[in-house]
Amino acid sequence: MLIIPIIIIVIPYFVLDPFKVLRDYDLYGAPGNPMYVNINRTLISQKMFDRYRDFYGWDSYVFGGSRSGYYRYDIWSEHLDSTASIAHLDGYGESLYNIYHKVKYIDGKTPIQNALLCIDEQVLFNTENELNPINTITSDLDPTFSKLDFHALFLKAYLTPSFFVGYLHFKISGKLYPYMLESQKLQKSIYYYDMTHNEMLNENDFKNIPDSVYYNEKRMALFPKERPTEQQYFKPVVKDEQVRMLTEIKQIFEKNGTNYKVIINPIYDQKKLCDSDMQQLYDIFGKDLIYDYSGINFITNDYHNWADTQHFNKHCARQMLKWVYVDNAHTIPEGQTDFDL
Repeated sequence: MLIIPIIIIVIPYFVLDPFKVLRDYDLYGAPGNPMYVNINRTLISQKMFDRYRDFYGWDSYVFGGSRSGYYRYDIWSEHLDSTASIAHLDGYGESLYNIYHKVKYIDGKTPIQNALLCIDEQVLFNTENELNPINTITSDLDPTFSKLDFHALFLKAYLTPSFFVGYLHFKISGKLYPYMLESQKLQKSIYYYDMTHNEMLNENDFKNIPDSVYYNEKRMALFPKERPTEQQYFKPVVKDEQVRMLTEIKQIFEKNGTNYKVIINPIYDQKKLCDSDMQQLYDIFGKDLIYDYSGINFITNDYHNWADTQHFNKHCARQMLKWVYVDNAHTIPEGQTDFDL
């Protein structure tokens, strides 16, 4: 008799497809509407690339984690040829493993005229597939990851009681209750999805919210009061597998004649990659292509530059792209203590 309630629970998964993995979609987020279930951005990036690369003539790509999403098409395009067509191929909590497979996947399917490779310790750390619904790679990007295992991962996530109870309750009632949000399985954030560039913006990116409202007591609790007085460094993460993947990415870019830049993102914790990791990056790409804006500096010192402790705001990305393309400043120019835009 247990089989009957199990069937009742499972059927909505195949009918409603909460994680958008069972079917292909024209859009994975309706502009200005909540995305109640957090959809895997790596999946979205690949599916949208397959569907729209020829229609939009994409030839310029942003690779990286969610921080890379702030290098918006409108500010990057200021530094590219007027014919450049930009798309984001980012992912939530992106790993080098995912970026590596994305670059390999698009190679030969599209021109790669320009590329931003946006990295940091969190990106470089992982060279294996992360088997969770938010970070996992698709079977199309890595054929060694079976479709059966891919779909089993999402079905298992759906069958987690804290998810399917809240999700089915929401679908039946049409209302979000506090317990659904507290479980962090559902969300009420409003997103704007720009299909022409595969960019995902949340409501704070396109609403002019005053600082006094945005940086409320709850948000300020995210930002640590104590700041480092001396520069701190991450432990070494660039090992043989990272070197192999980064080297192959470079070779693909060179084969395509790609005008690419490697940006090391600032993070609010103000840490920098260790010297040995930086040397590895220099050995692979050359110093001329690496731009490091991490560490203790005026961007990471001021919480007003940050949406949260992981994501800098768009005006920071605009400044960094100016340093890259206009000033050719591989680190923050000596003596600069504020934005010059």
